[in-house]
Amino acid sequence: MRTLKVRSLISSIAKLKPPGMSGVKNCSSIKERKMKSKTAFTSAILFLAVSTVSITAVAHRRPEVTSAGVSQESQAPVKHEITAVELKHRLDKKEKVTIIDSRGSVSGQTIKGAVHVPNAELDGWAKGIDKAAYIVTFCTCPHDEAAEAAVVKLRGMGFKNAFSLKGGLNAAMQAGIPTADVSE
Repeated sequence: MRTLKVRSLISSIAKLKPPGMSGVKNCSSIKERKMKSKTAFTSAILFLAVSTVSITAVAHRRPEVTSAGVSQESQAPVKHEITAVELKHRLDKKEKVTIIDSRGSVSGQTIKGAVHVPNAELDGWAKGIDKAAYIVTFCTCPHDEAAEAAVVKLRGMGFKNAFSLKGGLNAAMQAGIPTADVSE
């Protein structure tokens, strides 16, 4: 659509006649004016053509995502998250979900059935796990930093179904996902 509008504009400009050509008696002045008008006209057409190509290229460009999950355009990480409501729905349907408590050390509450695997121990833990497993990591960080770091690491190892729990343990508790004391 944008390309058609620009082409229409270029076509309209191409039909215009250079200004100031009528009523001039001096031949050298007419030649100079014609030359200046043609140069200005050609410059305008060239500018519009380059602008059209630039606008079209920007409009059709898609950001590329690196293997680390980072968009090259924004350099912002691509988050792979699941909400607590979605997790509860999966658990209620008795789907097989491996839940990892990604905190460095745990105390207080944890999600019932979760496995405590700090990020430093993730490589060893992952060796015996099926790469197709559905894995949800969580923590109690303000922005889910430990859980997201675990997901990035797991996805880097080939676990394409690894997600961090958005909102962490607090969100799980608010959604009604069963929790337990760490000692249990």
